[in-house]
Amino acid sequence: MTDCATLKCPALAYGSTRCHCGKCHRTLTGVTAFDRHQLLADGNLVCLDPETSRDSAGRLRFAAWQSTPEGHPVWGRALRPGETLDGRSGRGDGPQTA
Repeated sequence: MTDCATLKCPALAYGSTRCHCGKCHRTLTGVTAFDRHQLLADGNLVCLDPETSRDSAGRLRFAAWQSTPEGHPVWGRALRPGETLDGRSGRGDGPQTA
């Protein structure tokens, strides 16, 4: 696998709480979101598409909370019914406000 920094991947985002996937080149808000975007299927690591991935109830698993300086989305978990975007997570894997 080629390093994203070597490729100068346009979606690469820097920050202590962000994770960038070298396989699908998506940037996620933290380790929890990063882990949730990957599945092991038949011994192969598969990246879920954050724009279309849904849970068993049909709800989107991810939402774009932030953008990289180049305008690429930074994906985090989707809001649950009744939740608000208030920035209270603080762990890097939930809603973020700037």
